[in-house]
Amino acid sequence: MALIINTPITLPSGIIVNSSYGRVVASVNPGGTQLYSDLKIYNNKQAYIDNLEEIRIININKYMATPYNRESDGLDTLSIAHDVLVTALLEQGIVAIKELN
Repeated sequence: MALIINTPITLPSGIIVNSSYGRVVASVNPGGTQLYSDLKIYNNKQAYIDNLEEIRIININKYMATPYNRESDGLDTLSIAHDVLVTALLEQGIVAIKELN
């Protein structure tokens, strides 16, 4: 599962990345009441596969903490984290879609 970002992103150096590939890390706090979603952005899927460094972006909030309830939200925290980040990115003017492969 990944995020495909279809909005051009300008890096601090001025370089524009027209589309990018995001990998999401999800974790739940010890009490099970907060879901943490963290996004690592790469130039493309191959850059991720080749274990290259992620793109450093300072003007985008890529980390979100949201309330989580296992019983009502379900067990698939990774999928939920992707959805949370899609919404958070859209609020920042960035269009991303969840890729299931």
